[in-house]
Amino acid sequence: MVEGKGRHHTHGIGARIYVTTDGVTQLRELHASTNYASQEPGRVAHFGIGESSMVEEIRVEWPNGEVSVVTQVTADRLISISSP
Repeated sequence: MVEGKGRHHTHGIGARIYVTTDGVTQLRELHASTNYASQEPGRVAHFGIGESSMVEEIRVEWPNGEVSVVTQVTADRLISISSP
């Protein structure tokens, strides 16, 4: 879950979230609406990491260019990353 504060949208709209596990990087970009006729938690980005038990890096690039980085995150967790 991303939480914008200050100059950022509180739900992280426009943020790009990169998750790297076992040398593979996945990307999710948060939008105000991403699904037709269904619900999705707006500021939660879910990533499938297969059999891995550890995420090497989570990198959030905020719309204004600021960056938040978290490393060595255990799998199967909901974490919150706030804007700098």
